[in-house]
Amino acid sequence: MKRYTSYIIAAILAITLDTAPAQFGQNTVQYDRYEWQYLQTTYFDIYFYGDDLILPEYVSQVAEEAYRQISDRLNWQIQKRISIMVYQSHSDFQQTNVTFSYMREGIGGVTELFKNRVVVPFEGSFADFYHVIRHELVHAVINDMVYGGNIQSLVNGTIRYQIPLWMNEGLAEYLAGKWDSNSDMWMRDLAINGEIPPVQQLGGLYAYHGGRSVWRYITDKYGEEVIAEIFTQIKMKANVERGMRSAIGVGYEQLSDEWKEYLKKQYWPDVAGRDRVQDIAFAVTDHEKQRNVYNTAPSISPDGSKLAIMANNFQSMELILISATDGRFLKRLIHSGTTGEFEELHLLKPGITWSPDGDYLAFASDRGHYPPNRFDGDGIAFDFQIRMDAVLNEPLSSVAPDFSLEQFDFGTLGIYMINRDGSDLHLITEEPNGENFPVFAHTGPYLYYTSDRSGINNIYMMNLDTGEERAVTNILTGVQDLNMARDDSRLYFTGFGNSG
Repeated sequence: MKRYTSYIIAAILAITLDTAPAQFGQNTVQYDRYEWQYLQTTYFDIYFYGDDLILPEYVSQVAEEAYRQISDRLNWQIQKRISIMVYQSHSDFQQTNVTFSYMREGIGGVTELFKNRVVVPFEGSFADFYHVIRHELVHAVINDMVYGGNIQSLVNGTIRYQIPLWMNEGLAEYLAGKWDSNSDMWMRDLAINGEIPPVQQLGGLYAYHGGRSVWRYITDKYGEEVIAEIFTQIKMKANVERGMRSAIGVGYEQLSDEWKEYLKKQYWPDVAGRDRVQDIAFAVTDHEKQRNVYNTAPSISPDGSKLAIMANNFQSMELILISATDGRFLKRLIHSGTTGEFEELHLLKPGITWSPDGDYLAFASDRGHYPPNRFDGDGIAFDFQIRMDAVLNEPLSSVAPDFSLEQFDFGTLGIYMINRDGSDLHLITEEPNGENFPVFAHTGPYLYYTSDRSGINNIYMMNLDTGEERAVTNILTGVQDLNMARDDSRLYFTGFGNSG
């Protein structure tokens, strides 16, 4: 039975146990006031705003289904109901005050321990949303099982151990969905090009992908029923390593050695018969010399002389121009994070693209409640910047423009086309599971884009004159980041698997 209740939440104050570093100088800016309602299911109170019930109904179905599996794997029935707060976009999610941390891009959801609340944004893809809901519910069930559903047991010293990050995030990823190309890419790179660390030293994104791989190894060897036994023994022993040793007979050192061998057998055969990147290409950027972490999302100018890229040269992300031949710095175009005009550049889905004449760049950015921005400089004019509310005063979210526009109006997800002055916005494609990375052909009325309509990202082509579309690839494990050769002879993309 589902029950709906409506009321206003003016403010929520919560103490959050968060592994992220303090975000000094980054305050949560709240533009909107939300009228919250909640939908009550067997185990969850699902909070939402607005009149559309698509999201809360979807969350209710996924959450109940996920809980049954998670409860079975951990052999645990939650003792307290779990609240799930649903935001309609990442921009709305960044206004949350459930946690004090800044919800930068890449944070797809959060579970805070004080009241064991799950907070998730919908970012346009139901496939991604499905994964995030399941991931965060694993945290919520572990919090209920280990800490009694709140932080008090840690504060008063009743519980003197914490589930390590690799174990917590790794299990959340493992139970959220099947092994995928993204985790496979991270682990292949680590096994072939890096030094595999001990499991207890898996941090950052390797806590997610590496931890997921460790759980994959453990369950491959001992079966999935061992997950519940490990957590049961950890509670009984009040110590993570002793509990793990009691459940599977090995401690950190032996588990690390066995997992390393597992990765080597899995990935080292990939080295045979492959060229080294250094033998067939040269690096245009060098993050060590530039003393940064990211030099990403390259978009080459139509004449082939310049690259527009995103870099974090001064901690905040910047949009800069460099030489395409030697990486020489040419010009800083945008420095984000200092004003409301460019609050945050989209690192994960940047959508940097040039107009055919090379005079314009389009890109995606959060820009607060500002009107469309326009300024010129040295032949590069930004006369439209696509972002929620930048073109229409409706709840729109956009990424990856190619002088077409991928965005969603809640319930209508697809690729839109728009003029440079912000006029004539109209829908080209519509797909509930997400279409990304639109790229126009330079000659002919063709648009290329990725879609996960079959459950796997593949490249599709549409004839804009007739509306006819067809699949171009049949990739087993996904494809993304499309780029078109200037003569339309080739498409370049990132992907794994066999093409058809």
